[in-house]
Amino acid sequence: RKERIRRRTGSAKQEGTDRIQNRKRETGRDGYGAEQEARNRKDRIRRRTGSAKQEGTDRVQSRKFETGRNGYGAEQEARNRRGRIQRRTGSSKQKGRIGSRIGSTKQEGTDTYSMKIAKIELGEIQIPLVTPFKTALRTVDSVNDIIVRITSDDGQEGFGEAPATAVITGDTKGSIVTAVRDFIAPAVTGMDIEDMDGIMGRLHKCIVKNTSAKAAVDMAVYDLYAKSLNRPLYKVLGGNRDTIETDITISVNGIEEMVRDSLKGVEQGFRILKVKVGKEGLKDVERIAAIRQAVGKDIVIRVDANQGWQPKDAVRIIRAMEDKGLDIDLVEQPVDAHNFEGMKYVTSNVFTPILADESVFSPQDAIRLIQEGGADLINIKLMKTGGIYEALKICGIAESFGVECMTGCMLESKLAVSAAAHLAAAKGVITRHDLDGPALCKTDPYEGGPLYAGAEIRMTEAPGIGITKVPAVFA
Repeated sequence: RKERIRRRTGSAKQEGTDRIQNRKRETGRDGYGAEQEARNRKDRIRRRTGSAKQEGTDRVQSRKFETGRNGYGAEQEARNRRGRIQRRTGSSKQKGRIGSRIGSTKQEGTDTYSMKIAKIELGEIQIPLVTPFKTALRTVDSVNDIIVRITSDDGQEGFGEAPATAVITGDTKGSIVTAVRDFIAPAVTGMDIEDMDGIMGRLHKCIVKNTSAKAAVDMAVYDLYAKSLNRPLYKVLGGNRDTIETDITISVNGIEEMVRDSLKGVEQGFRILKVKVGKEGLKDVERIAAIRQAVGKDIVIRVDANQGWQPKDAVRIIRAMEDKGLDIDLVEQPVDAHNFEGMKYVTSNVFTPILADESVFSPQDAIRLIQEGGADLINIKLMKTGGIYEALKICGIAESFGVECMTGCMLESKLAVSAAAHLAAAKGVITRHDLDGPALCKTDPYEGGPLYAGAEIRMTEAPGIGITKVPAVFA
């Protein structure tokens, strides 16, 4: 019995011990189990944290790659960016200018084409006048001007014109030809037509004075520039309006002849007369009085003395017109162009507005005259300023001082007058227009350009100045 009890209790003890050890192993409460469980737990932690670290690292590296913040990513991103730029610019270079406005690309796939000045040629025109043109300074019976043609490297042409007006600008036909051929053409040939500042800088620095020669080249350059944009010049310059109204000039003659010419101008549709005086002092008052009586009070009369009076005489004559109630719109250049003190004296001693013409050639002249009170208005002529580029500066100066401007012309044909008309239509500060040159000519040998119908000058949508045919032989 004792033996059986020992076997049973021994088996129970062993069984209990086994169960306890198994439970300890399962719960990790014995040495081996605790150590193994710790190792297992560490492995599980390492696997979890290792996976998380790798996952985080992958995300960070991916983000760095996308934003270019690591070496490889930045390098790759730079390559990608360069590739995108090359694809865009390559496409642009391949296409050239939209619509092939200024010709085909010269180096396809490498450089975008830009129009360049290839050559500058000179010609001459002669157009008879309807009646001789007479002022206090000269008498002329025809327009006899120098024509400039600029040809671009893609074959397009721009045109300009220069009259020889020695008594005003000092320019003769010979001096115009020499200035363009020997100085201006070498200075600007080969230049990019879009480099307007560069071209005009060379144009005005290569020779002093010679403003008519400079104006002819300037307007031809602007003609080409607007054509390169496929736009009418007046829109390129400002596009203020598409129609302007010009006056018509009545030459200084006997009173009866001037009255007849004035009535003829009114019959042709002109509502504004610019009457030339300046030769006979107070007799000029009689001329204006006779014209006023003939045309009535609804016609605007402007008086141009062309530097013909002395300052005190000018004040006396203008006051006499005011006393007679002749209702003069303005008096143009009453005294010598260089007599700024005289201009100031006249301006400050009459009610009638005084317009400065020959006194203003440059932007510097305009500033000085305005600051000294030498005029109420400024007459801008391309042949005085040396072209459109400098004329735009005078427009800006006048506008900043609140001074209105007129656009005028010498004895010019349709080509030069059309360039001035584009400027006049472009700028709001230009409120008066004396652009009757084509109306004084017997014929119009040009094709294209603005439309002239009596006093009205209407711009078209033709590119540039719009002149397509010039009656000159170029060499």
